[in-house]
Amino acid sequence: QRIVVFVVPDAGWTGDPNELERLVKDQVALRLGKPFRPSQVCAVRQFPKTRTSKVMRRVIRNLYASRDLGDLSSLDN
Repeated sequence: QRIVVFVVPDAGWTGDPNELERLVKDQVALRLGKPFRPSQVCAVRQFPKTRTSKVMRRVIRNLYASRDLGDLSSLDN
Protein backbone atom coordinates (compact mmCIF):
# COMPACT_ATOMS: atom_id res chain seq x y z
CA GLN A 1 0.00 0.00 0.00
CA ARG A 2 1.01 3.60 -0.49
CA ILE A 3 -0.29 7.00 0.45
CA VAL A 4 -2.36 8.74 -2.22
CA VAL A 5 -3.98 12.10 -1.55
CA PHE A 6 -7.13 13.32 -3.27
CA VAL A 7 -7.69 17.09 -3.23
CA VAL A 8 -10.35 19.47 -4.51
CA PRO A 9 -8.60 22.66 -5.63
CA ASP A 10 -10.32 26.02 -5.18
CA ALA A 11 -12.58 26.97 -8.07
CA GLY A 12 -10.21 29.77 -8.99
CA TRP A 13 -7.08 27.59 -9.09
CA THR A 14 -5.37 28.19 -12.41
CA GLY A 15 -1.92 26.91 -11.51
CA ASP A 16 0.03 24.01 -12.88
CA PRO A 17 -1.11 20.54 -11.69
CA ASN A 18 2.53 19.63 -11.02
CA GLU A 19 2.85 22.68 -8.78
CA LEU A 20 -0.27 21.65 -6.84
CA GLU A 21 1.16 18.15 -6.38
CA ARG A 22 4.46 19.55 -5.12
CA LEU A 23 2.70 21.94 -2.71
CA VAL A 24 0.54 19.18 -1.22
CA LYS A 25 3.45 16.75 -0.87
CA ASP A 26 5.62 19.40 0.79
CA GLN A 27 2.88 20.40 3.25
CA VAL A 28 2.19 16.82 4.26
CA ALA A 29 5.90 16.14 4.76
CA LEU A 30 6.28 19.35 6.78
CA ARG A 31 3.28 18.76 9.04
CA LEU A 32 3.29 14.98 9.44
CA GLY A 33 6.87 14.02 8.56
CA LYS A 34 8.63 12.61 5.53
CA PRO A 35 7.37 9.03 6.03
CA PHE A 36 3.84 10.31 5.37
CA ARG A 37 4.73 12.15 2.15
CA PRO A 38 2.19 10.93 -0.44
CA SER A 39 3.43 9.06 -3.48
CA GLN A 40 0.71 10.62 -5.63
CA VAL A 41 -1.69 13.57 -5.48
CA CYS A 42 -4.92 13.41 -7.48
CA ALA A 43 -6.99 16.55 -8.08
CA VAL A 44 -10.73 15.91 -8.44
CA ARG A 45 -13.73 18.20 -9.00
CA GLN A 46 -15.66 16.87 -6.01
CA PHE A 47 -15.75 13.96 -3.57
CA PRO A 48 -18.53 11.37 -3.61
CA LYS A 49 -20.78 12.18 -0.65
CA THR A 50 -23.82 10.78 1.09
CA ARG A 51 -27.05 12.70 1.62
CA THR A 52 -25.65 13.81 5.00
CA SER A 53 -22.50 15.19 3.27
CA LYS A 54 -20.12 12.51 4.54
CA VAL A 55 -17.31 11.67 2.13
CA MET A 56 -17.59 8.10 0.87
CA ARG A 57 -13.94 7.09 1.29
CA ARG A 58 -14.73 3.48 0.40
CA VAL A 59 -15.89 4.56 -3.06
CA ILE A 60 -12.75 6.64 -3.63
CA ARG A 61 -10.51 3.78 -2.52
CA ASN A 62 -12.30 1.19 -4.69
CA LEU A 63 -12.37 3.47 -7.73
CA TYR A 64 -8.63 4.15 -7.44
CA ALA A 65 -7.86 0.43 -7.02
CA SER A 66 -10.14 -0.52 -9.99
CA ARG A 67 -12.32 -2.68 -7.76
CA ASP A 68 -16.09 -3.04 -7.62
CA LEU A 69 -17.56 0.14 -6.12
CA GLY A 70 -20.04 -1.77 -3.99
CA ASP A 71 -23.33 -0.39 -2.75
CA LEU A 72 -23.93 3.15 -4.05
CA SER A 73 -27.49 3.54 -2.79
CA SER A 74 -26.49 6.22 -0.28
CA LEU A 75 -24.50 8.24 -2.84
CA ASP A 76 -25.92 11.74 -3.25
CA ASN A 77 -23.74 13.33 -5.98
